[in-house]
Amino acid sequence: MKPAAFACCLFLFLNDLTLAVILRTNPRQDLFQPSPLFTMTSSRHRLIGDNDARYCGVPEEKQLFKIGELSISPRPPTVDTRLFALLKGGVKDISESDLEEAVINLTTKSSNGGSWVLDMKFSEFPQIIVRHERQYSKYLKPGVNEIIGDLILPGIFTTTATYSFNVEAKLPDGRTLFCFEFEYYLEGDL
Repeated sequence: MKPAAFACCLFLFLNDLTLAVILRTNPRQDLFQPSPLFTMTSSRHRLIGDNDARYCGVPEEKQLFKIGELSISPRPPTVDTRLFALLKGGVKDISESDLEEAVINLTTKSSNGGSWVLDMKFSEFPQIIVRHERQYSKYLKPGVNEIIGDLILPGIFTTTATYSFNVEAKLPDGRTLFCFEFEYYLEGDL
């Protein structure tokens, strides 16, 4: 095996092992055993990872996608710089067909009064891709998923303000996969 391929395989193994440790399970066992990490009662609990996000909507323990990490870079985000996000977690006991029909809603509000809503099927959201068992796709699948996204906030279209972001994913029957929110001050050119 070439050194680069070995390093890549080692990185992916350690990444999966890290999630298993966070979830306090053996990586070869069910990742969804009860864990104190996912039994908190506050719906305003901060998400694990490099972020300023807090759970919202239905209480954390009732959200079906058990989040192991949310990392956002750079933090805080700035205009005219590519923003990356990684949301890693798992879901079980939901059919693949239901997950393929999941909808994501991104609501952005400005302290200056503006509000924008983007509501579409998860698989059609252009800025995200899903990694599952080291394979890339546009669909969530039962088990551990890594949702990877990037975007640029163009300064020329951004008004200087504090922005709140609410991200919610739901199944066709209305059950919540995940819901979290965060806010950042952005200095725009407007």
